[in-house]
Amino acid sequence: MNEAIDTIEIDDKTRYALYLDTWTFDYLKEWDWGGLGVFTLRHGRLTDELELDALGINYRLREIRGNDFIEDKEAAIGKALTRAGYNYKFIGLTDGSYWHEVVIYWDDKQITSIDGIIDELRAWYCGEVYSVALETLETYTGRYRTIEQWEVSESVSQVIFTRNYKFDLETCKDLLGERRAA
Repeated sequence: MNEAIDTIEIDDKTRYALYLDTWTFDYLKEWDWGGLGVFTLRHGRLTDELELDALGINYRLREIRGNDFIEDKEAAIGKALTRAGYNYKFIGLTDGSYWHEVVIYWDDKQITSIDGIIDELRAWYCGEVYSVALETLETYTGRYRTIEQWEVSESVSQVIFTRNYKFDLETCKDLLGERRAA
């Protein structure tokens, strides 16, 4: 792993560490959303389109997407989603270089609020996916020198933090368990 972005000390020899997760992670394919769909209207040239068709409506949206005027697309897509019985919201996402326009739609019988989902989607889109590790400080003694080095005891990857799910002691305990000084 690279250098830790942040740490939470448990004691002198144990800590939780936060690392940027560099593994490829397809957020939309890794999760079973049930009752939620995402569709890209406009994306940057270096980024794949976001497409999650949990609700089975993307075939209708593909036909509308060909229109050149974004306002016409939004109106047509809004009408199609409303007729199909879904709530929807247009959101702008950035990957740091390009803005992407995405429609997120959901069945309000299954999902009552999408605020947390949008927070996660924004974090993922920006590449803010992390690994959290429980580390212990190991001491290696040789003939001419002694080296202290943090070693990973346990870790979990593909963690997305939002304003309500932060890198803090309680979250780390939930992810990796609680450790006490020996």
